[in-house]
Amino acid sequence: MKKTKKKATATKHRQSYTLDTKANALRLYLIGLTLNEIGKIIDAPPRTVEKWQIAENWKQQRQTTDVEIKALELYNSGKQYKEIAKVLNKSIPTIGRYIRTARNEKKS
Repeated sequence: MKKTKKKATATKHRQSYTLDTKANALRLYLIGLTLNEIGKIIDAPPRTVEKWQIAENWKQQRQTTDVEIKALELYNSGKQYKEIAKVLNKSIPTIGRYIRTARNEKKS
């Protein structure tokens, strides 16, 4: 058998993120986006965003607002997302995010 030479692989360098990137990630988190969605927007792995969330106690900063609670109450009363969006004057995806956030806060 022939011996093959191993090719030298380039070392991977860790990507560093600016304080602006982290502040933007926090802003997106407080709006109600998930860690995966934030990671895609700021071009960072979701695990990195999760580490920032844990290290800087983002969960304590995110509080359920009255609008989110109202959206959840309307949903629980039998209204559809489209109807809730019309009542609250918000978009349908925003209503979904409000309901998801309110449910998660209720469980905690």
